[in-house]
Amino acid sequence: RGAGRVVLLDRAHRVVEQLRENVRLLGLDDDVKVVQADGVKWLQGTPQTFDILFLDPPFADNLLPRACRLLAENGWLAPGALIYLETDATTGLPDLPQPLVWEKHKRMGQVAFGLARRATQDT
Repeated sequence: RGAGRVVLLDRAHRVVEQLRENVRLLGLDDDVKVVQADGVKWLQGTPQTFDILFLDPPFADNLLPRACRLLAENGWLAPGALIYLETDATTGLPDLPQPLVWEKHKRMGQVAFGLARRATQDT
């Protein structure tokens, strides 16, 4: 709905195939790109600027700190970009690198989640 670009990324072949099938069923083949890749390795590639991101990596892999650092340092985030993060509550949400700041974060049951924003020079 109004997005200029949508990229769905997962490293698991089965998940990627299901995502591709869902995109096809919804008739969004021209609007949504599905990529099979390791997220951390993908973030080390050529950056594309995003306004909204959802990070929900496998909890056991503890990938959020590294992913946040790569997003913040490598030019992936538009000014004011929003990032939804989710992880295991026992691990907790990571400390955010500059220029990311928490808008809000919570724990519910076994999950910790939050919304971070790329701060602009005005905020």
